[in-house]
Amino acid sequence: MECLYVPDFDSHSTLVTIDGDAFKHLRALRCNSGEHILLSNGKGIRARGVVSSISRDAAHIAIKEIQCRPDELPCHVTVAVGILSSDDRIEWLVEKCTELGVHRIIPLQLDRCQRHQLRRPDRLEKKAIAALEQSQRSTLPEISQPITLETLLRSTRGTVIACDPRGSVPNRVAHECTIVVGPEGGFSEHEETLLAQYSCVRWSLGPHRLRTETAALSATAIAIMLSGVAAEGAY
Repeated sequence: MECLYVPDFDSHSTLVTIDGDAFKHLRALRCNSGEHILLSNGKGIRARGVVSSISRDAAHIAIKEIQCRPDELPCHVTVAVGILSSDDRIEWLVEKCTELGVHRIIPLQLDRCQRHQLRRPDRLEKKAIAALEQSQRSTLPEISQPITLETLLRSTRGTVIACDPRGSVPNRVAHECTIVVGPEGGFSEHEETLLAQYSCVRWSLGPHRLRTETAALSATAIAIMLSGVAAEGAY
């Protein structure tokens, strides 16, 4: 069953009108009247519906079932990553983080990053929406404005996990965690001091040197697996 991102419906909706980009997507999928479809509002609500009618520039979906947060992870994962120099790599990271179930993505302005701003934040949102539809998620992750590591550490609740080859083997995860990944040049001395000052947990992801986006996704997958263990009572 196909899934469409439609932000303008809630748990009380019984009929949803689709137009604009969502309607173009519906047409591209060759959906006809009577076909079943999933809708996600990106705010934790997913609905099962039936295409009741299609006109020249809009379609109407009759809602049959509402699901509130049907696919949320046992833990709340934020990924904070040093801004990459390649737009393609940033977009790929956002896409995969969305598919995995990350709740928030924070670009970090780190000392050794070649860039400190995002060139096309609008494209990142489009990538996240496409990944939400692909993975049929009910929640669209928030993509924050770039911030410094110190700002992140001062404002973050829960456990902060820094990916570090000198760290320990991951064996547990808190209900709310923030995974921090530095640029490929590593954290600066100042940033290392900040991580130590805020008592961040250090995770080693294996013997190989990983690219930034690979480390971010590996740590996210580990956190998800460990949270599943925690949910079963083995935390």
